[in-house]
Amino acid sequence: MTETKNTDGKKDNKEKNYYQSKLSEFGDQVESFAVKTAESIKSAFDKALEARNMVLTIRVNEDSNRKLNMLVESGLFRSRSESTLVEIP
Repeated sequence: MTETKNTDGKKDNKEKNYYQSKLSEFGDQVESFAVKTAESIKSAFDKALEARNMVLTIRVNEDSNRKLNMLVESGLFRSRSESTLVEIP
């Protein structure tokens, strides 16, 4: 779109509204994608958790324990046991 001016010399609000509308649409699409991605990840974790039925006690080093705690504190998992579902580099 080309810039148009009204009789007062100000930018035409029509062009501004057009770009704001396009940015808003893009933002909505990004938000939708993020929500769907989060739901997909949660679903994969839930399926993996359902398949586990053995209890096992393990020892981990301090760094691994800190990382497992971070996963729980971030809200991704309810417990350190659940957080062991992921691979810790």
